[in-house]
Amino acid sequence: MTISSTTRKAGPFTGNGIAVAFPFAFKVFTSADVLVVQAVTATNVETVKVLYTDYTVALNADQNANPGGTITMLVAPPTGTTLVATSQVGNLQPVDLANAGGFYPKVINDAFDRITIQIQQLAEQVGRSFKVSISSNSSAGNTIFDYMNAAAASAVASAASASSSGAYAAQSSAYALNSSGYASAAYASTMSAAASASAALTPTASAVALYLDAFPTNSFTTFTAMYVVGGWDLGSIAAASPFPNENALRRAMLSTGGGSFAFGTVP
Repeated sequence: MTISSTTRKAGPFTGNGIAVAFPFAFKVFTSADVLVVQAVTATNVETVKVLYTDYTVALNADQNANPGGTITMLVAPPTGTTLVATSQVGNLQPVDLANAGGFYPKVINDAFDRITIQIQQLAEQVGRSFKVSISSNSSAGNTIFDYMNAAAASAVASAASASSSGAYAAQSSAYALNSSGYASAAYASTMSAAASASAALTPTASAVALYLDAFPTNSFTTFTAMYVVGGWDLGSIAAASPFPNENALRRAMLSTGGGSFAFGTVP
């Protein structure tokens, strides 16, 4: 008979601690030709199981018309494991055709099938191996070495970049902290100076003009803060001053560059 399928592996089957029977559909000659491997999913650590100690094999009666059979594990593969089966037909040729002896078609067919199975086993293993393109002048070993070197160089470059980025981030953080500290110190100093000036001045129009002279037009917010700290409230003098509100005061500052103002009587 012919071998019409290239399948030479069954699984992976996921263990659940309950299932023990696992089918396979490739031709073998004896139960010993079946190889069973169990793997831990999290670590990929594999264990080759032992026939009759870990599992048994029931072959289908006609391996030509209905190849394969069923593997029965003596202990159910637990959750977190997988099970894979393949064949391990030896790379031998046991058929001996004697001169003038019997010539049986089944013997010849099995001999050819054995060769095909051996080729399929090699193809399955090669399919899991590292290969280079057919046009490459490098061997697989050299190519792997080159890839490893390139990967190592890339890893070193990435680590250096990450380290540099970390250093820049640390510097930026330090600069931000320093800037924050400087700003806080400057603000505290200005507030302190304003409080001292407020204590020395009486709330008159000349005192207000002095504050306006001390701050440029782009410091209106600071001026307002100083003004409040100094004890004056723009809202409270709006009715008694030529500037009815903060917007009017801002326009006046912009037009004069922060010169002296006659506010009139400050309440």
